[in-house]
Amino acid sequence: MTDKLRLRLATLVAPLAVPLLILIFVVPFTGESERGLTEAVIVWATITSYLGCLVLGLPIVHLLLRLDRLTVANLSLAGFCAGAVVTFFVARVFVGVSGPGNLGAKGVVLFAVIGAIVGATFGVVARARAY
Repeated sequence: MTDKLRLRLATLVAPLAVPLLILIFVVPFTGESERGLTEAVIVWATITSYLGCLVLGLPIVHLLLRLDRLTVANLSLAGFCAGAVVTFFVARVFVGVSGPGNLGAKGVVLFAVIGAIVGATFGVVARARAY
């Protein structure tokens, strides 16, 4: 498999880490009355994850490639930062608040960790160096 094909595959697969985490860790603990909300959250998370990957992630990947620094560690760190940036978008558009302060520090850290997971998944699928 060529490097370009691996990068394309990683771009398609890595954002799916977010809804997959929701399916694994949230769905088993929700009741029937919460299924509709859970499904909406999964759809929202999938769209947000792909948008974040395309708008923030791909430019970061191209920069890391150009600098010959495409590693799982760098992708995880970049994903962490990008996830924190996505918090501002989510807070403004979906929650309707003026900033992430209303989501709290836990919300920012949660989105940042999710971003790091997407970045690490991208690195593993793309077969980037570990560090």
